[in-house]
Amino acid sequence: MILVNRLSSALQVCYQSVYVKGETPLSLLLIAETDHGKSNLILNYIPTAGRLNVEKLSDASALGLYKAVKDKTDPVTLVIPDFHKIISHKASVTEGTINALMMLLQDGVMKVSVGPGEPLELHGKRANLLTAMTPGMLAGRAGRWRRLGFLRRMLPVNYTYSDVTAKKIHESIRTGEYHSKAPTFSLPVTDPQIVTISREWSQRIEDLAIFVSSRLENRGFTAHKFFRVFCQAHSLMNKRNAVNEQDYKALEDFSAFCNLDTPVQI
Repeated sequence: MILVNRLSSALQVCYQSVYVKGETPLSLLLIAETDHGKSNLILNYIPTAGRLNVEKLSDASALGLYKAVKDKTDPVTLVIPDFHKIISHKASVTEGTINALMMLLQDGVMKVSVGPGEPLELHGKRANLLTAMTPGMLAGRAGRWRRLGFLRRMLPVNYTYSDVTAKKIHESIRTGEYHSKAPTFSLPVTDPQIVTISREWSQRIEDLAIFVSSRLENRGFTAHKFFRVFCQAHSLMNKRNAVNEQDYKALEDFSAFCNLDTPVQI
């Protein structure tokens, strides 16, 4: 894929975040118009190894999500390339799926009764999520999802293609370059690790979260937590256990995409 380094790096940090000890891992929502490669981006950048269960789902119900995490001892990342499939069902099915995701992405699920049979025991299982949708799809549901608290469980990654990038993509199609495979990657850290953040970097992260919160239409508390985890995960990706300026600079670049309404050109 063409000129998506900034986005693919964010996906890798999202995967690495499952190994930041004691924190909720990052979940990302890619927002872009059709024909912008959202689904391909998510499917192309998946770790090749490590103690991580990546559940790739074209569609899912609440029961399917619970079963996807039920017996896993290692962390679980849910990959749903096109969220439209989830919300295209009748309202009762969609509501159940959204509620299941809300629990899995935040507090964890203890025991649930879904359909016939014995209740499922999940013992606080959690997961993080990588998914994508179009701005139009989001606009029709954003109000309700904000009220439910669903949107604050993910960081939005809102992007579009510049004319220069669009030209390069057409060139890659013309020359056949688009058939080339995305580079593979593995996670440097695959055991839970504590990553410290100094007072200086904690304050800088807080200031950035408050600045970005106006674009997310909330007070920024969850974004603040996620921004800290982003820096911690980026530190782990560079085989460090303390956040430094390099991690904060990566967060600054990523934070430009965190906008529900206005896309960033790449």
